[in-house]
Amino acid sequence: MLIGKTILAVVYDSDISINYSPLLGNLQGANLGIVAFEVIDVKERTDGSTGSLPRVTIRIKDANAIANANLALFSNAPVPKSSSEPYDGTPPASAPAPLF
Repeated sequence: MLIGKTILAVVYDSDISINYSPLLGNLQGANLGIVAFEVIDVKERTDGSTGSLPRVTIRIKDANAIANANLALFSNAPVPKSSSEPYDGTPPASAPAPLF
């Protein structure tokens, strides 16, 4: 869904937790700052285990410049059922357009 999009993300050191029913995250852990990147490509991994996530190619961007631009939340991200579902090692042939 995010190929060609620029992402600004908070980088956490550790100590974050996710519950799945209901979906709820605890982001009280220390964070290391922000990172900005553009998603270039997503491909199925052929060199990992059957549960390996896809190989994602990104381009690092200037996080300060991106943070000062018009920002919008990614509002239709897929909702996971658990830490292992969906079993998404193979990227879908098509994906819905992201909504911001």
